[in-house]
Amino acid sequence: MNGSLAEQLNNWKKKHTPKEQPQKKKRKKTEQLSEQDIRELMGTNGPRYVRKKGGAYIQR
Repeated sequence: MNGSLAEQLNNWKKKHTPKEQPQKKKRKKTEQLSEQDIRELMGTNGPRYVRKKGGAYIQR
């Protein structure tokens, strides 16, 4: 037997533990939106409701 039991265990552990491979960096996919898509997401193309005298709502 070579060395103490602790040394043997350390040597065995070094030989038998799997080495971690470096992880690849994941890239975020960038979404290309047209100007029309952005306006629709902001809600600028939809109907607008305004409150007038007497509490009535009208659509513009």
